[in-house]
This record gives sequence, structure tokens and C-alpha cells, in this order.
Amino acid sequence: MEKYNYTQQVWNLNLMSNLASMKFKTAQELQKYLTAKLNAIFTDERAQKFIGKWEVVWGPVVWSNGRIISDNAMYVAKKLEGEGKGNYVIAVAGTNGISLYGWFREDFDVSTTVTWEKAGTAETVSPPEYNVTIPQVSQATSRGLWILLTQMKWAAASGAPEQTLVQFLQAEFKNANAPAQVTVSGHSLGGALSASLALKLADNQYSGWTWDPNHYLQLSAMPTAGASPGNDALAKKYNAQLGMRTIRVWNKLDPVPHGWQYDMLSAVPNLYYPYIIPTLTVKALVDGMLYRSFRGAKMAGPYTQLLPQTPALEGQVNLNMVHPDPQKMVKGLIIFIENEGLKYLKIPVNADVVNALLNVLKSMLGQVTVFARLDHFVQHIMQEMEKTVGKIMSAPVADAANPDLTVGDYVDWIMHQVSGTLLFVSQVLYQHVQAYPQMLGTMEFFYLIKSIEPDDLLFADPAEAFADKDVVRAVGEAVSGAYTKIITDSAAEKDSKEKKGLLPFRFRK
Repeated sequence: MEKYNYTQQVWNLNLMSNLASMKFKTAQELQKYLTAKLNAIFTDERAQKFIGKWEVVWGPVVWSNGRIISDNAMYVAKKLEGEGKGNYVIAVAGTNGISLYGWFREDFDVSTTVTWEKAGTAETVSPPEYNVTIPQVSQATSRGLWILLTQMKWAAASGAPEQTLVQFLQAEFKNANAPAQVTVSGHSLGGALSASLALKLADNQYSGWTWDPNHYLQLSAMPTAGASPGNDALAKKYNAQLGMRTIRVWNKLDPVPHGWQYDMLSAVPNLYYPYIIPTLTVKALVDGMLYRSFRGAKMAGPYTQLLPQTPALEGQVNLNMVHPDPQKMVKGLIIFIENEGLKYLKIPVNADVVNALLNVLKSMLGQVTVFARLDHFVQHIMQEMEKTVGKIMSAPVADAANPDLTVGDYVDWIMHQVSGTLLFVSQVLYQHVQAYPQMLGTMEFFYLIKSIEPDDLLFADPAEAFADKDVVRAVGEAVSGAYTKIITDSAAEKDSKEKKGLLPFRFRK
């Protein structure tokens, strides 16, 4: 008998849909890779002791928007024996950390909405007139459904006709004569998409697509860490049709399921307080997301999370990650600067300062130094900078609003903002990925997957995110926006005692 219960088994099948992420290969190569990895895991006797015996019956399919990475992945597995024998799981991958299409087209494109009726019918669907009474989803969710339902096709053998997911379900269950359960599950982006896909399948189970003509199948969903896909009318529709057959899993310290509901999203900067103090850059990034949520609400009413009554998993701040890891911090800062992150800042930074900063950071690589607080980490950098370019650091910055602000003050603030944001993002990644198998009691299987295929990166190093120029630009512009806000606020307080100079500590507030 397998060690894990059925819910834990579904979670692990969900997780395995992401094994093609964080790799640079063509969609065809990644699909072949994912096929081999799933087969290796499903036939591994150690894995079977945890999840039982399963086989892939459709897919996996890897879809890419023309780049040499996976933007989406999905497969269907069938239970061969034990608890849940004869049941099916449709596993939908989440956002690939290196997929710009995933981030900006399937995650963050929430400023416009699409009626539920038209969702998934095209890559981009014209938004409707303002109407809060009809179910609507974000353009991002609609686009994801379009990929899952129309773009992902799979052939069972060479020369065999390709089938979409729906065509497979129609053929598989055409002559069904025994009850079975079909569960749709995904994590992160896959959480929002799996719930939406389940609702589309529910709408078309007995009519329309009619993939269950003999009425033998029970459709259920297990979205994990998913953001809200649509408005209040959509949430009510989902809750009425699938609410009693859905297990929604979310961690109270994971920012992703806080999106895109305005009040939940507003709480994100302070999720880890007082262990991690949110930087103004983090607040600026969240403000940008709030603006997107607000724009979407102007068309369909506020975004509303599915099954809001679902209690959250009681996540805990990982205290091992609230102290700066010097090597990860230094690595991230170097990548940020070398990727021209400073050019997005409004105040010019002397090239000599940039070069000196890079030299100081590179000299810290490999040092076994522990810093109890972020302040201490930045203070060490500033002390090393003073030794090399002290005169430049004490020179004033051309800032009419704050003539007492020096280059050193500004560099100090920049280091706090970027480093503090990295510290916050590190905790986010932990809470969004590794915390789930820990709280669901499946860490043994999590590490078993890595032992079967050591190069599978199931969660990313936050420092590596700065290798992407779009991420660097977003953070750089957020830092710049935070600085501009401080200058504006400071000018408005010109009669206050604090107006005399802009101290580095005030920057970090």
C-alpha cells in the first residue's frame, strides 16, 4: 500500500508537471525530456512506495511561444492500482521562472478582462463593456486556457493523429461503463489555470464538448497556490458548480494566492514583518500589481479569490532566511549591476563608483562572512567603498530637493533597496515552493525526485532572476519610483524638522 494518501499523490503529480522548467531547450526536446523523466519516476519502485502505480495516458505536452524554453506543460496520468484505481489526474504546470511569456502574458496581464463565455477562444480576446454581474476572467487566464485547450496537442504514437486534451477525454470516456474521478491540479499559474480548466470541463461535461456522455465521471479540482482568476461573479459560479469538489491549497505566507484580490494583495509587503522589513522597492512592486488589479476591476468588478472560506496552511517565516546570505546577496547584486540595472535609476551614478562597487562585491565572493542584519551587510560594502573611492562617495549628488545628499548616501540606499528586495524574494520563493511539500508532508518524495534526476530545478535561486533584463528593469524602475516618492514626500514636509537632509535611514523606511 502506498505511503501517501490520495490528496498527497495528486499534489506530487501536480508538482511533476514542472520538471521541464528552468531549462533551455526547444519545445520538442523539452517534451521528450519530460516524457522520459515522468516515465522514470512512475516506474521507480521507490517512487511507487509513496504514490502507487500511475501511467501517463496523454502527453506530456510542452508548449513554447517560440523561445527555447517551456512556457506551459500538461499531462494526464491514470492510477493503475491501489486507492483511487482507475482515476485520472490532469496536471498543469505553473510559471516557468525563465519564461517572460508566462510572467507577463499569463500571470500579470490582469488589467483587462474577458467574459467567461469567450475565455480561451483566442490568444487575446476583446474586453467586454463594464459588467459586474457576468463571470469574467483576466486576459492572462483566458490566454492560458487558450493554450491548454487549443494549442497543446499530443499523438499517442508516431503517425497517429494529434489530440487536444478535450479530444483525448472524449475518446477515452466514449464507452465508459464504470465510475472514475478526474482531478485537475496545478501549482502557482497552474493553480489559477487548473481551476479555470476544471470549470470549463464542468460546463461542457454533458453537453457542448460532451466528454462524459455516459455520466460516469466525477470531476474535481485541486488548485494549489493559485491567484484569483476572475471577478466575484466567476467565483460564485465556480463555488456553485465545483466548490464541494475542490480542495484549494494555499499558504498564508505565500504572496501568489493573495493576488489579485485587492485587500489580500495589499497585505503582501508585510507578510514577513517584523522578521523582514519591506523595502520601498517591494512596496512599489506591489503597488504596480495593485494598479493592475484596480484596472481589471474597472471592467468586471473586483477580483475575488475562489472558495475564500478555505483555511490557509499555517506557514511560518523561515528564520534561516531572514539573515542575509552574503554569497547569494553579492551574486544577485553583481548580476543586477552587470545587467545595467543602475541605468533605470533617475540619478546618474559615476562610472568610477559603479566599477568600484563591482570590485568590492567581487572581492566578497567566496568569503565566509555572516551578517546578522541587512544593515551590517550593507555597512560592510560601504566601508570597503570608502577605502577605494572615499572622495567620490562624499561628493554631493545633483539633487536640488536634497542638496545634502551625497553619492555615498545614495549608494547606501540603493544597496539596501536591492539587497532587501532580494531578501524578501528569497522568502517568497521558499513560501511559494518548498513550504508546500513540507506542510503537506511530502518532502521525502520532493527529494526523491531530485535524486532520480539531480539536474531538475524545482525552485530557483532568486539571484538568478536578475539574469533576466526585464526583471532587472522592473526592479530598477521600482527603486527609482520609490526614490521619487521619497523626494516628493520630503518636499511636502519642508517645514518639518526632518527636512534638513535626507538621511540614509529615512531612505530605508
